[in-house]
Amino acid sequence: MHELWVANALLEAVLEKGKGLKKIEEVHVSVGCLAMVNLEQIEFGFKMLSKGTPAEDAKIFLKPAEAKLRCSEGHETNEMIECLDFSHLLPIIRCRICGGVAQIIEGKEILLTKIVGE
Repeated sequence: MHELWVANALLEAVLEKGKGLKKIEEVHVSVGCLAMVNLEQIEFGFKMLSKGTPAEDAKIFLKPAEAKLRCSEGHETNEMIECLDFSHLLPIIRCRICGGVAQIIEGKEILLTKIVGE
């Protein structure tokens, strides 16, 4: 059901940005690889929810985006080592360069990048 909420929020954003358009033909979305969503379910939910709106029948392009991590030493990378030292529910992400604890700085977002319409 998480994906249906995402699809609904996406549709609301599309309709807001597309105010004044009679028909929305394309929707482009960047989905971070750590967003933990199923792209097919988002597409299905969007198509179902958009019926009767200017976005009905719009082609939706969901593009996966890489994660970006930064460790306490300042290294930035998109590669990670996930260590389950503490708990599988609270993974510690380590820098592949130095082994230090890393924080996610990009990769959890879902961003509407472009809409095309008339």
